[in-house]
Amino acid sequence: MGRRRRAIRAAALLGAGLAIAGSARAGELLALAHARSGAVAIAAAGPDIAAASAAARAACGPDCDVLAVAPAGTCLALARGPGANLGWALRDGADAARAAALGACGRGGAAAACTVVAARCLPAVASRRIVGPPRRIDDPERAIVVIHSHGSLPTREADPCEMDRVNAPFGVPSVIDALEGETIAGRRVVVDGFCTPTRIGPMDPNTGLRTPKVIPRMREIAARAAAYVAAGVPAQQILLSGHSAGGWASLLVERERPDLIAGVIAFAPAAFGVAATRPPPVEAARRRRYADLTATAALRALVFGFAGDAFETADDLAVLARVPGVAFVAVPADAIDGRPCAFAPHQRVRDPCFAETQAERIRRFIAAQVG
Repeated sequence: MGRRRRAIRAAALLGAGLAIAGSARAGELLALAHARSGAVAIAAAGPDIAAASAAARAACGPDCDVLAVAPAGTCLALARGPGANLGWALRDGADAARAAALGACGRGGAAAACTVVAARCLPAVASRRIVGPPRRIDDPERAIVVIHSHGSLPTREADPCEMDRVNAPFGVPSVIDALEGETIAGRRVVVDGFCTPTRIGPMDPNTGLRTPKVIPRMREIAARAAAYVAAGVPAQQILLSGHSAGGWASLLVERERPDLIAGVIAFAPAAFGVAATRPPPVEAARRRRYADLTATAALRALVFGFAGDAFETADDLAVLARVPGVAFVAVPADAIDGRPCAFAPHQRVRDPCFAETQAERIRRFIAAQVG
């Protein structure tokens, strides 16, 4: 049996639905490769996009192209139909990945004839953090603490807490998790994955309306920073990191309580729902919040905005660059510095293309703030 036929056969076996138990190795990635001839393979390798891509090409064949690279904790699937119909998907679960791949394949009008021919999940890497009180730190005066806050559901449901899995949608992204134990500016980094107690917006008993979750979450993040200060960590060595609503809440802490922290790293900050379905009262509140932030005398912040983000685009967030102290990075769609991206823009902080290209920028920002 030739190499290509073996790859096709292996893909068919994967398409039957393979779930891998246990944890992935640190730095391991999942890569999907495909050729017009029909060869397809999904391989796991590390420590970077290049290694995972090479493994997928080796399993698939020399004429195969890499369609996607994904981190641990996610699933890739590819579906094929008659003719040139093809669709692939990246999701956080096997069933969701397979369904999305079938949907992408069926956009050409042949959904019933599409079949999943390759599907594979790479288990999540277990986090080193324990969800709960602030971490105990030896020699706190020589520590840098990065407090990370995750995003919120754009609904009235309670937010999940997934700090037990690196790169989970509501956990610590790998680009921040990798800072744990590093030495920056002569100090050891401690990463605190913080699930704020507020999981759902509190209701105002007078109006019956819910307060946006971002407001109480801001207060809770500030209290977390204050707890580390009380434990002996200098405020100028505490940074906040946040994704989506966690990023917006962290920026509000910098605006309201700059005495507690040294700065903020905000990934796709957002707190006002999907732009396409945002009701007028929420849009009015959004504009007021932007006005409040841009009127601030200074914000020590590194802000990442993502082109095509359904919540706040890079163009939306670029106005924050006008505030003294803000370093703004507009992240392009599809690829960064030649590395292909697979996640949707709002979740791109979890994408290997982001971690590989932005990790050093984040380290430099931290060094500048604590130095």
